[in-house]
Amino acid sequence: TLGVDLGIKYMPEEVRGLSFGLAARNIGINFDGYKLYRDLILGAGYKMYIEKEHMLNFGGDIGILYDSSFKISEELKASIGAEYVYNKMYSLRLGYQIDRTNSDGLTGLRAGAGIVYEQFNIDYAFEPYGDMGAAHKISLGMEF
Repeated sequence: TLGVDLGIKYMPEEVRGLSFGLAARNIGINFDGYKLYRDLILGAGYKMYIEKEHMLNFGGDIGILYDSSFKISEELKASIGAEYVYNKMYSLRLGYQIDRTNSDGLTGLRAGAGIVYEQFNIDYAFEPYGDMGAAHKISLGMEF
């Protein structure tokens, strides 16, 4: 398969720190019967500076799934979250995503942490899936 993501972000000048976004993910073509899930996501966020080195970020989004003929699924995706950032270097995150796995136990909760050093960053995320186990994700990044 081959897919592309497209998005747009709007930040109104009247309210500093507020932003809105719209993204279409996995726009593309299918090969040999393999299909990409496609979704359209509308989100909002608010960045609040408490003091010079303390920042809080709040965000949420809602999305719909659709297929290659633009038939919309009845399944909605939604999530909310918050992030605390200290000195633009250390971050802690906590969020909740609507879980559709029908698993027993803790699901939907998301937590993570990150460190930024110069143009490099490392992030860790924990995602429990109830009786199916948990995912531990680590990402490394570099800003150009």
